[in-house]
Amino acid sequence: NADPTVENEDQAKEFKNVLRDSLFSLCPSGTGPNSIRLWESIAVGAIPVVLADGLRLPGPSALWEQAAVFCDETPEAISALPDRLAAIAADPQRVASMRHALRQLWHLYGTEHFIVDIVERAMEAVPQTGSENGQVAADFGAMRIAAERIAGAETVGAEDAHFLLARTNSLLVLRPQHWTGALASIPALDIACQKARSAYPNLAVARRNAMLAQREQASAPAVAGQATSDSEGGKIKVCLFGRHSNRTPLSYGAYRRYFEPRVTFADAPRDADVCVSGFQVDFSGAQDELRQACRDNPDLRLVILSEEPLWDTVWTRDDRARTASLDKPGLPPLPYTVVNHRNSDVFDFAALPYFITTRDSFPARYAAAFKRNAELGADEIVERWSNGPVRAAFFAEKREDPRYDFSREEEDVYGLSVFRTQLASRARQGPLIRAGKGWNQDGPRQAMPDWHLDKLAQLDRKCLLVSALENTHVKSYVTEKLFDAYAVLGVPLYFASPNHDVFRLVGQGSFLNLFGKDAMEAADLVDAFKPDRAFAEVYLDTQKRLAGLFGDHALLEQERKRVASGVLRVLEETVMLPSLASGE
Repeated sequence: NADPTVENEDQAKEFKNVLRDSLFSLCPSGTGPNSIRLWESIAVGAIPVVLADGLRLPGPSALWEQAAVFCDETPEAISALPDRLAAIAADPQRVASMRHALRQLWHLYGTEHFIVDIVERAMEAVPQTGSENGQVAADFGAMRIAAERIAGAETVGAEDAHFLLARTNSLLVLRPQHWTGALASIPALDIACQKARSAYPNLAVARRNAMLAQREQASAPAVAGQATSDSEGGKIKVCLFGRHSNRTPLSYGAYRRYFEPRVTFADAPRDADVCVSGFQVDFSGAQDELRQACRDNPDLRLVILSEEPLWDTVWTRDDRARTASLDKPGLPPLPYTVVNHRNSDVFDFAALPYFITTRDSFPARYAAAFKRNAELGADEIVERWSNGPVRAAFFAEKREDPRYDFSREEEDVYGLSVFRTQLASRARQGPLIRAGKGWNQDGPRQAMPDWHLDKLAQLDRKCLLVSALENTHVKSYVTEKLFDAYAVLGVPLYFASPNHDVFRLVGQGSFLNLFGKDAMEAADLVDAFKPDRAFAEVYLDTQKRLAGLFGDHALLEQERKRVASGVLRVLEETVMLPSLASGE
């Protein structure tokens, strides 16, 4: 008699082999909104042919459209299916593209990472409680210093006066419940405010009175049938302006929930208290529109909130200046405030760098990857590095414009776009991957359904060296590139001076530091690199450190609160500035 266990195992093995050898796999609907056939197909790289009108799929719909064939459950559609599949099979480029999309889906929902979506949804559901506490304490500390300096000085400095009046007016208008506490904890505060107002009577009084009047009006009983606007009651009205307004903390969904209690958004600059963009070209390219908005609303303020040091270092005259202006012959300058990595502490970090806090998917994916990697042994890591199909990968836009190539040693600021392009070109020990605009594609990688997932799926446990070079070397600027390299079990190529904050995140001996090298020297170092067990042990310690860092969701919460508090402080201080020029 045949052993049913052996027979079942043989049938399962035969099924896997047939599926693995198949280009397409028919995936009709199951008894529920999903089907195990779909996931079995994705696991082995067989292109799913989905015959299920009611199938509900997780993740980006554009990625599914790229990865699978969807067929309506109608006789006409099913009859036409063989010709559709034949046309796809005759196009090797399309087949390769579909299988690459399948690898991305498996990286998201395979056996190792399927929980990532659950973690991401849990992050979105975390209640944002007590978000003001840390900011209030920080405000009191800075206010105490300014108040004591003003109270003890014969002459009141304009900078101290502006700061103190902006902060105290913010408390009076937006957080009056904390004003009494500030007076109680800072003995010099009352006399310092009196001295500041006497020395600079026009600095903030008009704006404060206008906002207090608005508060009183908003708190009055509403007329029957008339709702009170969210923009009332002391909230700051913000207009996100221009093409790059999507690159500020105020624009990210992961941050919006932190701003909701204190900020409301306007569609047009004239209806806002503050007009915000992420790049100064948005203001310079719309100067007439902004001048008109300031004529319509003299209380409007303009702010560039730049998260991108590349823009600040290449396209501005002074990336440390806190103010700039729009200039036009025959008209007065139109001033605006500038906040960036170089002139403020908004983007500084304590545990997690700013950029990876802008999307819940970043920390969720990293937490799963680092936990998995941390469970490996040093010898196993060395073996994977030795047998991987790719030696080095360079994912970055190809840039050769001399504007991007600069060095300010005295400021510890360096433009790295040309350097990393030259490094990718000169590295010879392969196999190599060079990907990004200008290398093998016309458009930016960000146009993909999920550019980040695409990179992780391409490189996961296949690569020894992964370029993590930023476009600009600035002390606090660390993006996803560094963590991507560690997540895919690659050795990062990085460029960090001894003062760089990256050393607060990862072990100094766990990446290949190219600081102080020109492109040719760096390429020689990359080509000659051969990690041993001692290097792998340091690298493994960093994986464990990162697993702990990204496994602690409280750290992510703290970093987001800190950034949001810094942005709110900027908005409040800006609102208190003297009126802008009318533009006439």
